Amino acid sequence: MKLSVIIVNYNHKYFLKLAVEALEKSKTTFPFEIIVVDNHSHDEESLTFLRKAHHEKRITLIEAPQNIGFGRGNNLGAEAARGEYIFFHNPDVTVQEDSLQVMVDFLEENPEIGMIGPKLLYSSGKIQES
Repeated sequence: MKLSVIIVNYNHKYFLKLAVEALEKSKTTFPFEIIVVDNHSHDEESLTFLRKAHHEKRITLIEAPQNIGFGRGNNLGAEAARGEYIFFHNPDVTVQEDSLQVMVDFLEENPEIGMIGPKLLYSSGKIQES
C-alpha cells in the first residue's frame, strides 16, 4: 500500500461524502486506502453513510467510543494505516483528480523531504493562505 488517507469525522456527512467521492475519483498509479475515524458522531446520516461505505469496502471505518478529539482521532487512524505515506485529510476538503499522484510523486522524487502540504484553493480558484 503506497498511501493511507485519514479523515477524522464528527457530524459532517455532507462534506465527508464529497471528500470520499473526490478521493475515489483520484487518478493514481498506486493503491491507496481511505480510513475514516468517526469521533462519536450523533447525526444518523454520518453513521449511515460511513457504515454503508465501510460495508462496501470503500473505506476502513474506525468508530471511537467517545469524541477523542481531532489529534487523537488522527493518531488512531495512523495506527491502522498500512500505507508508506500518510495524508491527513479534513472532511470539508476535496482533492483534485491528480492531487494524490502529484504529492506522492514529489515525495518519491525528493526522499530527503519528510512532510508536505498541498496548495489549498477556495472554490473560486483563489489560493487560500494558511
